[in-house]
Amino acid sequence: MKIDVMQECCMALEAAEVIARQVNREGYQETKNKILMRYGARFGKEDRQKFTERMDAISGAFDRIKDVLPTGAETEFLFRKHYYNNTWSILAQIMLINFHDIRKHAIRDYLRAAKERWNKTMDSRVSLKAASFSALLLVPGERTLRESLLDDIDRLNDPYEFKWDLFKVLTNFEYYAGCLERMFLQIEQPLAEALALLNPIADEMKSFWEEKLTLPMLEEMAESMGLPRENVRNKKVILQLLRMSCDQAIIDDQWSGSMLPVYLGLGIDWGNQFEDDQIDRSLLCGKLKVLSEDSKFEILRLIKNEGSYGQEIARKLQLDAATVSRHLTVLQRCGLVSIERKEGRNVYYRTNQNEIRYILELMQKIFL
Repeated sequence: MKIDVMQECCMALEAAEVIARQVNREGYQETKNKILMRYGARFGKEDRQKFTERMDAISGAFDRIKDVLPTGAETEFLFRKHYYNNTWSILAQIMLINFHDIRKHAIRDYLRAAKERWNKTMDSRVSLKAASFSALLLVPGERTLRESLLDDIDRLNDPYEFKWDLFKVLTNFEYYAGCLERMFLQIEQPLAEALALLNPIADEMKSFWEEKLTLPMLEEMAESMGLPRENVRNKKVILQLLRMSCDQAIIDDQWSGSMLPVYLGLGIDWGNQFEDDQIDRSLLCGKLKVLSEDSKFEILRLIKNEGSYGQEIARKLQLDAATVSRHLTVLQRCGLVSIERKEGRNVYYRTNQNEIRYILELMQKIFL
C-alpha cells in the first residue's frame, strides 16, 4: 500500500474547525487536553514540562484567534452543528471535504478547486444517497446531480431544516465558497502562528503513520464510517494530517478510482489500535478522576438512557445550575457526555456509551 503524507497544513480545513468550535461553543481546551493525553505520557518530567508549555502557547494563540473570528448570521448558518440520530453535520465542512483538491493547501487555491470540482460533480451522473458527519454519500445515478439534487435531498432521512439548508448551500455553492474565503482570510495569520507550534508533533505523527498505517486498519476505519471495506483497496493513500481537528478520522472514498484521501487529527485515539501502555494509563487515570466526583457521577447516571438539558439535570439532582453547567463542560471535554441535539438555546446532553465501554476495555486490558 502506497502512502503519500501531506504534512503541510490545509489552511481552509483548519480555519473551518476553529470557526466551528467557536460557533458551537466548544473552544480549544478540549483539543489541548486530547493532544496532551495522547502525547504527554510519552515524555519524562523535563520534556513533559516543555511539551505542556508548548500546549499553553498554542492555547494562547487560539485565544488570539477568537478575538478576530468572524461573527454574524452567515457564520452561524454555515458552521452550526446539525444533530440527528447521534450524528452531526456542518454545512461548511461538507463543502470542504466533499468538493476539494487534496493537494491544495492555500485558502484561495483550495476553495477555487472546490468550486471547480463542485461544478463537475453537478454535471456527473450521480445521486446523493446520504449525509453523515461532514460528508455526503454519492453513488452512480441515471440523471446528473444537477437534475436530481432536489429529489435526492428531499429523500434524505434528515430533519427538514437541515435538508433545506443543505439545498440552499449546494445550489449557491459559489456564493457560500466566497463567504468562507472572506472568513478564513480574516483569521489566516494568527491561525498560521498557532498551527506552526504544532509542527513538531506533526513530524512525529508523520513518521508514526508511515510505519503503522495498514490496509486492515483502513478497512476497519471505513467500516466504522459505514463504507464498504473494498472501497479502500488498491488505492494510493493520500494522508492529510490535521492540527485543530485533532480527533477526527475521515476517509473520502468519493475522490477517484486510484487515490484515497484520509484525514487524521494529531490527537486521534491510538488506544484502541496500538500498544502503548503509558498512553492507556494516562487516559484511564484522567477519566477515572472525573468519574470519582459524586456530582459528575450522578449526572452520568441520570442521562445514561435519554438526553436532558442542564437546567433539567440541575432540578432533578437538586444542584446549582451553574455547577451543573461546569460539570457538563468537563464531562464533554473528556468525552464522557456528548451533545444529543439542540433545541433553540437548550443543549441536550447524553452519556457517551462508547466512551464508557472504552474505559471498561482499558481497565480489562490493564488489570485483567
